[in-house]
Amino acid sequence: ALINRFDGYLFRADWDALFEEGARFLATRPPAGSHAAFYQVRALLELGRIDEARSVADAAQRSFGAYVATLLARALILGAPAAGAEYDPVQALAVARAVVGPQNQAIVPNTIARVLFLAARGHEAIHELEAHGRLTNFETRFLLGAAHFRLGDLRSARKHLIEARRINPYAARHAEGVPGLPAFFARLDREIDGESKSADRRALGEERATSQETVAEIDTLVWRFQFDRAVKEYERW
Repeated sequence: ALINRFDGYLFRADWDALFEEGARFLATRPPAGSHAAFYQVRALLELGRIDEARSVADAAQRSFGAYVATLLARALILGAPAAGAEYDPVQALAVARAVVGPQNQAIVPNTIARVLFLAARGHEAIHELEAHGRLTNFETRFLLGAAHFRLGDLRSARKHLIEARRINPYAARHAEGVPGLPAFFARLDREIDGESKSADRRALGEERATSQETVAEIDTLVWRFQFDRAVKEYERW
């Protein structure tokens, strides 16, 4: 539940709320506090508050030791160009690659790919994510799309960013830090919305023997973010 709450703020790119949620958990110092520190550092970096991010990472290292999340928080800072004299992508990658993270999570390859992407090493970021990322993970998909976009491969960028948008309807908010990507995302949003409206018109034009929807059809409504319709159909099914 804790990680899901953090991810909810991250999905919406609500960095202030993510920072505050992390601060609340760090104050209690549970084992999960190391994860709170990671998310708090991520939020502070997005907000451009590098000195605070550094302080949070230092405090987390003292409090929680060499947990996966605290080491990755340090890697994020070392891999952030805004870190100034401390910016060291080589060291950031060494720290992140030394982490043995949970095999069912994407936090390690996503962190490595973020450092590579910010260092303008897009091909390596793509290789990392294709080899070790999770395509069902929003950040994996988004970073793949952003890396392809920066390299000029718009077809591959479109494929991954559409999937990122399907996973996270707030995906466009994450594009603001990449020059040119917000406009590209706006075009994708119009394309996805157009597809959804066309599908709705086709569905409404069909005559059904009963009002029941299959489980697969309900899933389709959910993935189109038509949650109200999906719930109503589920209740009738």
